[in-house]
Parts: sequence; structure tokens; C-alpha cells
Amino acid sequence: MDWQNLFKLGSLLESLLSFDLAIDFGSWMTRVIVKDKGLVIKEPTVIARQKKRLPPEMMAISGSRRQVLAIGKKAYQMIGKEPAGVEVVRPIKHGVVVDFDSAFALLDHFFSLIKEIPRRFPQLIGPRVVVAIPSIATEVERRALKSLLEKVGAREIFLVEKPLLAAIGIGLPIEDAGGIFLIDLGGDTVEIAVISLAGIVVGQCLKIGGQQADEALVNYLRLKYGILIGEQTALKLKEKIGSLLNEKTEQSMVVRGRDLESGLPKSLRIKTSEVRESLVPLVQKIVISAKEVLEESPPELTQDFLRRGIVLTGGFAQLKGIDKMITQELGIGSWIAQDSELAVIKGAAKLLDEPKLLKRVRLVAGLR
Repeated sequence: MDWQNLFKLGSLLESLLSFDLAIDFGSWMTRVIVKDKGLVIKEPTVIARQKKRLPPEMMAISGSRRQVLAIGKKAYQMIGKEPAGVEVVRPIKHGVVVDFDSAFALLDHFFSLIKEIPRRFPQLIGPRVVVAIPSIATEVERRALKSLLEKVGAREIFLVEKPLLAAIGIGLPIEDAGGIFLIDLGGDTVEIAVISLAGIVVGQCLKIGGQQADEALVNYLRLKYGILIGEQTALKLKEKIGSLLNEKTEQSMVVRGRDLESGLPKSLRIKTSEVRESLVPLVQKIVISAKEVLEESPPELTQDFLRRGIVLTGGFAQLKGIDKMITQELGIGSWIAQDSELAVIKGAAKLLDEPKLLKRVRLVAGLR
């Protein structure tokens, strides 16, 4: 048997005894696609654990410095309700690992769930993994994420910038010479990028997003009405009546919180115009950065932007009227991609299926 056939046999064995993963390890949500199985994990990137550190002998058993009480949805439901001895932690902030222990516990839990998926052959080899990272991630932050994935059992790891994955995920031709202007509106990062020839020509990454929009709404109501609401209440308010459009017929919603003056429970009816007033300054920051990226872009690509428009992806792109506001401010048509919140994870999954495209992205982007 020659070396070529031996290599093919080895690749076949790897594919049978392993599983390839696409991971969007986001600050807000973790999504995992298993090749040939589809989206198997979609959970909040949250973990609840005891504040008290465990003794060394217990650490050896649990693999963590603190006892883990809940992960994902169950942990998210505890935000703002946790007792004194429990802390709810978000291990990812602005797309990078900020708490290694809790990030390991969360990924290790998800990997254990994936290994339980029925397969024809046992999973004896660690997976190949394509992972989304922010474009501003430093070398230290990239190494930290890679080390984390190696610790939970990944065999081969490819770190790819989110704007590239988002463009691939919605089927845009990133290998062409034409320019793509894409804004990925995530949980706490906004990626603005001009993409051409499988690389990012010009880009900016802002440390704002859907979570900061919720915080802006909380602060607005605190300052205007002296009422304090929780993170989950702010999210419901934004999702139900949030809009950047000046509509004639306004929606409203009753929120309940704590009166800061009396300390007692208080109910208040909030209008769409008030939600808009709280969110417009945040969206204006995105618009200003998008203008700067346009000014820095090569003039040869301008006609491509005008022809294709500005592409919006990410969960925060679902905010009603954000596309119209960007169009009005920049003078270029913008459109929201279908299944915009899944664009990044779908792009990562496509790279697993297209080795030639993965190789091209690695060469152009200097992917490690």
C-alpha cells in the first residue's frame, strides 16, 4: 500500500472515530454544531457556582476550584436571584475568556453532552474544531482559548474571525475580489468589517452590543423614574416593544421593579418611544464607527457596497428599525440576513465541510 492510500485510510478512520465541531463561544450564547448532526447546543454562556473555594482534595475530584451548581439556561434563570453563597458568572466577555475555570467547566459540560450523542462508531479521537473569535483578540487571548479547547479534548483547532464566519454563513462570496461591508451585531461586541479576497481589508470591533443595550435601558429607567429593573426584565422590554422607528401608534408594556426612594415594589408602563430614546445613543456609536470604516475603505470597493448594500448579522440585528437607521445615516441600503443570529455558527460549520475554503482563509487571515 503506497503512502497516498495509507493517508486516505488514516483520514477515513479519523472521520469515523472522531466528530468535527463548529463553536460560537459567545459572551451571550454558546452554540455548537456537530458535523452531520446539526445544532446540538444552544445555551446561555453562564455558570452558577459556590463562592466558597473547595479544599484541595475536592478540587481533584471536581476539577474546579468551586462547586458548579448550574450551567446554561438553569444558571441564566438565577441571575439577580442568587443567594449570598452563590455567584453567577459569565466566563466570556467581549468574545474572549475572562474566567478560565468557569469557561472550562462550561465547555467540559457541553463536550460531555456531545459525546453522549448516538453514533455508529465510538468517539475515540478528539474533534477538529472551528471556533469564532473577535477580530481584535490578542495573541494571548487566542492562546488562552486554544489552551482551553485542548484541555477539554479538542484535537485540531482553527480560530477564525467572526466577520468572516458570518459572511460565509449567509452564503456571501468572500473569495471574490468584490467588497462586502458587514456589521455583526452580537451580545457584547459589534464587528464592522470590509471583506474581500477571503480576508478583512478594514475593520473595527466595538465592545458594545445587546447586553449594553439592556444596561442602557436599565440606567434610563433608573434616572428618569427612579425605578430599578433587572437584566431579564430589560431584555423582555427590548424584545417586546423595542424599536428605533418613529411610529404613529406606540406600543407599551408594564414593568415591575424596585422604587429607589421607598425601596418598595413599583409598576410602570413604558412606551416604545422611551425604549427608543434609551437605545439611540448606543446605535449612534455603531453608526459613527461604520462611517470611519467606510472612510478607510479602498475607493474601488465603494461600488460593491452600493450594489450589495450593508449586511447585518447577529442577534442584536433583530432590534426593529436598526437597518433603517443605518441606511438613513450612511446613505447605503442595509439588510438583515436571514437567521442572522446563526450566521457565525453556520459559517464555522461550512468551513468544516469545505477544506479548500478553510485552507484559503487560513492563508489569507493568518489563522492560527
